Amino acid sequence: YPGLAVCVGGDEDWYSIQVGAGKTLGVTALFEHDDGDLDLYVYKQGNCVGYETSSSSSTDNETISHYSATQSTYLVKIEGYSPSQFNSYVLEVSVD
Repeated sequence: YPGLAVCVGGDEDWYSIQVGAGKTLGVTALFEHDDGDLDLYVYKQGNCVGYETSSSSSTDNETISHYSATQSTYLVKIEGYSPSQFNSYVLEVSVD
């Protein structure tokens, strides 16, 4: 998914992805860290306890891989890390 962006630090973009039982969800946010830090989180829909996995480095791009034992809906969050400014990104999603 090209042409996406967070506008200011603390801004969040959310995406919903269906993953079948025994499949692995792969998500990568491609961006230039020098333009603003972005972090990536994956939540299982209906789980209020916390995220399943995350990627929050201080370099370009963030990538996660998460195995799903059961058919589930996952929520992917891309968040601008404060005090990051506007930053564009490309989101790559795969289910294998």
